[in-house]
Amino acid sequence: MWISKSCSLEVLCVLLLALNVLGDDNGLGISNKIKVDFFMESRCPSCSQFTTTVLKKLWDEGLFAILDFSAIPYGNAHEKVMNEYTCQHGIRECEENLLEVCAIHLYPSISQWFPFFYCFERYNLVTSKPNTEMCANEAGMSGSLIEECAKGSQGKDLMKSAAKQTNELEPKHTWVPWLVVAGTPLANPDSLPKKICELYQGDKPPACQAYLQLAPKRPVLGLLLEVPHLRACKVDERPSHDIPLHLMLE
Repeated sequence: MWISKSCSLEVLCVLLLALNVLGDDNGLGISNKIKVDFFMESRCPSCSQFTTTVLKKLWDEGLFAILDFSAIPYGNAHEKVMNEYTCQHGIRECEENLLEVCAIHLYPSISQWFPFFYCFERYNLVTSKPNTEMCANEAGMSGSLIEECAKGSQGKDLMKSAAKQTNELEPKHTWVPWLVVAGTPLANPDSLPKKICELYQGDKPPACQAYLQLAPKRPVLGLLLEVPHLRACKVDERPSHDIPLHLMLE
């Protein structure tokens, strides 16, 4: 940045301070957010459980402020032929993946899309079909706009993008929920809060203090294998209730 020699030292300090403040977030001195990619699929019980417990707690504690967080709703789906997808939990999962990916695209601010996403996944645990309009209203979104996207060519393009991002994972994912933190897969999703607090190099948010004192514990996914209705959704594993339905995106 060029500054005239005639500028006083005081003016220069004010300019530098302003630039520093603009680079921060919520006054926390956040300069290097931790990149977290959450690969998931609708209708997967452990994805819903992770969203409504671990992620919701991070949200409530303000720890999303130190994250560059993204959710990729595709999971273990497969593209059989061009624009034709088979989803692990049937056609309803395909439809709901589309609704989620459209909401995230249309409302890119996490302050809007995460409340919708949380509402959608919360109702996935207790109902057969989440209410798009209700969750959109709670998040200050247009449900009709999201549904229009999901049914049209825009939804098709977004699904292709989610599929590409998922299929290009290295190493490949073997189940969902699958987390990539700062470029490295996280073996134990339940350890996400502690991991991001360890990695973050700025001033630690107050909530980090408790997480950094936690002793390692058994991975959640290990426990999920013993609880059928909450188990992780493995690649190429079809739930017993699933039937081979397809979603045509035309």
